[in-house]
Amino acid sequence: MIGETKYYLDFKNKKVSEGVVLSEQITQSGYDIYLLKTNKGVEQVECCLAFDSQEKATNAFIEKMPIAKQMEDINNKAKKGIDDLRIDLIGKPKFKHLIGGNK
Repeated sequence: MIGETKYYLDFKNKKVSEGVVLSEQITQSGYDIYLLKTNKGVEQVECCLAFDSQEKATNAFIEKMPIAKQMEDINNKAKKGIDDLRIDLIGKPKFKHLIGGNK
């Protein structure tokens, strides 16, 4: 297993990416993950989202991307809700203009 190439569903970048297995671990919530050496560094990838062939990964990506998009939309909506509540609680940030934001 260590040293094998895996093709994984990179939902963040909306593509199939490639990496080499450095280790396999179990998270505190019970998921098994790979640590993969990629061209971006080291990535943690759920084992069920990593495949032995690019073809299998591409087919899975097409099938699972709508679910990942739905999860992203829910997450973004929740973040906005939390940001709005934070403003109600402590007010608007004083220095947002210094980091490129305009909220």
